[in-house]
Parts: sequence; structure tokens; C-alpha cells
Amino acid sequence: MREIEIVDGYNALFALARLENEDAGYRFAAERQYFLKILERKTRKERIVVFDNPEGDFQLERKGHLWILFTGSGWTADELILEMLARKATQSLRLLVDSHHRKVTVITNDRELREKIEAIRPDVHLLGTGSLN
Repeated sequence: MREIEIVDGYNALFALARLENEDAGYRFAAERQYFLKILERKTRKERIVVFDNPEGDFQLERKGHLWILFTGSGWTADELILEMLARKATQSLRLLVDSHHRKVTVITNDRELREKIEAIRPDVHLLGTGSLN
């Protein structure tokens, strides 16, 4: 069975940035790029990193096994993750996380998001951001 991981992007970035690069300060875009480079190097299975982008457009980019998704206005990362898991998102996003073909894992420390995922998709594995180390 093929696996896919969905990462709550900023939740993981804020949890790990201090651990990975304490001297980087708060250069937000630089921290995000550094975080994505680390994930790209470490990723051996398909992984979707979902970031909030409340004032921008929806964006989906692929780098090897790593998919980088910015939500676009009107959506939070949490909402889009839940939509993908509930199979209500666009067909292309649903295909990425179709549980009939994949083991799905979500990586987040967000307790509220974890509870919502457990309620709609008890088959989804949940891990904390520490699993990205």
C-alpha cells in the first residue's frame, strides 16, 4: 500500500524552526524555504505540505515526492486538510489522499485539528511534528 503524509505546514514550521536553525531569526520566508529544503531532502514517500495563504492565490507545486500547497484566500490549512480527508476537495487533491489506495498520515501538533480528523477519518494516522526530525 502506498503511503502519503500531509503536513500542517506552519504548525510544523513553527514547532521545528527553532530546533533546526536557531540563528535564522524570524525571517519568515527564509525560514519556510529552509524548512521545505529539509523536507525535500528527507522525503522518500509522497508528502503534501499545506500552508495558509489567506491573501494570495491557491498554489500547488511539486518537488520530487514533495507537494507544496498554499491554500489561497478564504481557506486555512486546517480547513483544506479536512476537506481533502473528507473527499470534498477538488478531484486532483482527492486523488492525492484517496484512502482506498493509500495509508494516510497527518503530521500536526494542533490538538483541535487532530480531534476533527479523528472524528471524520479514524483510519488516518496522526503524528506530531517531532516525527519530521
